[in-house]
Amino acid sequence: MLYLGTGRSAPLDTQDILQKIDQLTAISDQLTARMTALKINKGAIFEERPVAFYATLVNTIEHVGDHQHIVFDHVITNIGDGYSPEHGHFTAPVRGA
Repeated sequence: MLYLGTGRSAPLDTQDILQKIDQLTAISDQLTARMTALKINKGAIFEERPVAFYATLVNTIEHVGDHQHIVFDHVITNIGDGYSPEHGHFTAPVRGA
């Protein structure tokens, strides 16, 4: 006899078991589709647009204000063009940490 957590104490017949298998297969297919979509979105966000910059200043800037743009003297690395050397601001491709 087979009992599959149906809340009843009677054994399941073959038809009930096949129905449960069909339900679980449908749920598994839905979860697989969701995981595939998440992997595609993750790739679009994190792998296709890497950004980084490394720059230096000749002089020290004192009293930097909130949201103040800093125009660096020398931009050594600017992968993904996230830093604007003309305007002194960095734009990340996604929101987050």
